[in-house]
Amino acid sequence: RSARLAKAGSVPRNQITSESRTPDRTGATVCSTKLGLRHPQQLAGPACLSTYLPFAEDVATQASDANKSIPILVNHGSFDAVVPVSMGEASVATLKALGYSVEWQQYPMEHQVMMEQIEALGKWIDSIYQ
Repeated sequence: RSARLAKAGSVPRNQITSESRTPDRTGATVCSTKLGLRHPQQLAGPACLSTYLPFAEDVATQASDANKSIPILVNHGSFDAVVPVSMGEASVATLKALGYSVEWQQYPMEHQVMMEQIEALGKWIDSIYQ
């Protein structure tokens, strides 16, 4: 999949990373959400897994116009004890209120991933490049 994303031209191949290697898995996706909205060049769209928007009050002033129309995928576990689902829901509400196109999906899991979610994520990525 990384090769397909790089070939699409949105991100140089050497800059596609797997954030799952980071010790703080929650921090990795929080960072991705924050940086994705602030990035000066247009991105394909952030996939935000079991996370929240840490700078919600600053989104309107700090977000890049280049990424105002990108799709955003947000997934969360219903039983997440690390990042409560209410934090994910509040982040989605903030983004939608600011005009972002956000797709929300909640899964019956804790702070983890599941095969159904990974398959849906793959379809979401494929839909961006069709």
